[in-house]
Amino acid sequence: MLGRRGDFGRRGTGALLAVAGLALALAGRARADGFRSTRSPELVERAHTVRIVLERDRALLEVERTLWNGGARPDQATIDILTAPALVPVGLRTASGGRWFEGELLPAETAAARYRELTGIGGYYPKDPALLSYRDQGHFALQVFPCMPGEEKRVAYTLVAPTRYRDGRYVVELEPMGTNEVTARAVVRSDLGPVTVDGAIPDGPFDLDQGAVLELAAPFAAPVEGRLATQPFATGRVLSSFHLDVAPRLGSVPRGARVVVLLDGSRSVQAPEWEASVGAASAYLAHFGDGASRAAVLTFHRGVAPLTPGFVPIDAARDALGRASLPGKNGSELGTALAAARSLFASAEAASERRLLVLTDLRTRAALEPDEVRRALPAGAVVHVATTGVGTPSLARDDASPWAAVPRATGGLLWHARSSAEADDEPARRATFEEWARPMRIDRVRVTAPGLLDEALENESLREGAGLERSAITARWVPYVSLTGELWSRPVTRTLAPDADYGRDWSALVFGTDLASELTEPEMMTLARAGRAVSPVTSYLAIEPGVRPSTEGLEETWGTGQGVSSGHGYLAGSHRTRPIYLRTSVDFEALLRDLLAPEARACGLVAGTSEVRVESTLDEIVALDARLDRAGPGSAGARCLVERAWAVELPPAFDLERRVTTVRI
Repeated sequence: MLGRRGDFGRRGTGALLAVAGLALALAGRARADGFRSTRSPELVERAHTVRIVLERDRALLEVERTLWNGGARPDQATIDILTAPALVPVGLRTASGGRWFEGELLPAETAAARYRELTGIGGYYPKDPALLSYRDQGHFALQVFPCMPGEEKRVAYTLVAPTRYRDGRYVVELEPMGTNEVTARAVVRSDLGPVTVDGAIPDGPFDLDQGAVLELAAPFAAPVEGRLATQPFATGRVLSSFHLDVAPRLGSVPRGARVVVLLDGSRSVQAPEWEASVGAASAYLAHFGDGASRAAVLTFHRGVAPLTPGFVPIDAARDALGRASLPGKNGSELGTALAAARSLFASAEAASERRLLVLTDLRTRAALEPDEVRRALPAGAVVHVATTGVGTPSLARDDASPWAAVPRATGGLLWHARSSAEADDEPARRATFEEWARPMRIDRVRVTAPGLLDEALENESLREGAGLERSAITARWVPYVSLTGELWSRPVTRTLAPDADYGRDWSALVFGTDLASELTEPEMMTLARAGRAVSPVTSYLAIEPGVRPSTEGLEETWGTGQGVSSGHGYLAGSHRTRPIYLRTSVDFEALLRDLLAPEARACGLVAGTSEVRVESTLDEIVALDARLDRAGPGSAGARCLVERAWAVELPPAFDLERRVTTVRI
């Protein structure tokens, strides 16, 4: 199944959806981030700036945060970064002495352990780290230590977000950024054109306290642009994604055109149909109002009756239509009418664009075959043939009728239209029949993507400014994505080859999509490294050469029965908000033994005769069993111990993603 680009499904396994959709469909919050100090409320944030670069496929947000420590001791800052789920961190830097030091992407547990070591007390000269780690999609933790007394501390990180293509514009919707105390100030640029913020081009920095909608109207060199990512990450596992974006304007109305309108005025045409045809023709001609174009209007039945004296200005031709009445005569000599059109075009300037619109019910003589009509068409003119009914203005092409071959030979189409002569319908008529004046959609779309689409998508239409996209984990490399279609009846093709840079982008962006839930930890590690992304298994650690005294590390203290810390923050590698406990080692077995020993005694078990195996994720027990030395696991004592053990609450010191602990009690 294929998703419409512009519908926000996090680029997961999207269904075939309507073209309309809101980019990044974010549920706005009031302020986004949280800020905490470890030692003193005198550590505060002073500034939060965001430099945004908007491209076709992505937005890069360079975020810089400036901290100030007005306290007496070095302190740690912890910032909860809350963003839209689609945003992913792909870089971290820390500043010292006017220089920036780039962060290193590490396994999450390695980064957390190094941060603990670098911020702790030791008999060496510690360096000064910043740690950026994953909590959940749209939730990251930034820890910075030390923030020295009476000094500013600067730290920066980079976020990447996918764009959404909506109504011919590349769009990113940002949630509110900043804290309750400090509003994020942003600037935006693009090498592809001006960027609007909430519908207007900013004249300087703007606030992100309420979020913002950024839009870019990028130039198109072809009717369809797009990119294909196909990134292998395990045996038989490939991250594949493509998007196809239709230009915001597929064609233009030619200037200085010569236009002929032929109106069927035979008896088979009823008065309401005639009025509908007149209204449609007038709306069509209105699009040629450049001052240089000219039009001629004729009615036909058995013969031809001109409504204008040859080619006249567009307004004069529309006035003539407004005064016209249905002849209601016998005969529908389309061949004769086409001969009159040929004669008119013969008198026009050779270089002018030629257009012919034939409005008829196609109730003509049986002997008049489409092939004969096709041979009678004026040379060099794009021809549209349409039947017109009464109703709300609408257009539908017909490629199945034998008559479709007549206009197709010129690049035009056979249409079935509905229209009216009501004044209130004039805006709708103008909008609908613009499609006779210039192509506005790609029809007969066929998209193939071997390995990504189970079968080709066929018989779809894509209006200008619309798009298609698909992201999935596939079993094999996707060699190409191909789109074929028609602008009116002229062929359009676009083939995408795999793009290595886009593959690296998607290696990061996947962590903001539903596809992330389909990855194993080793697969996450492979993609996160390829995309340089913070993920459930990777964190950034940026280290600046510090010369602070080692005695200014963060303290650790232990209370009775559970780990206690004087500092608060977040530990990399966890998926949820929780305190970190800064230490160099933890005796998990001893902690667990202290917790379970009272339970064993309550079950009447002799000390040292029981063995309990506990599997935990963070501080949650997810599996356990108990064995007694002289009884099986199903014994009453074992059952009692298991039941009581399930009620035990592990201390926060159990902070690993997964741990199995076995103890003798």
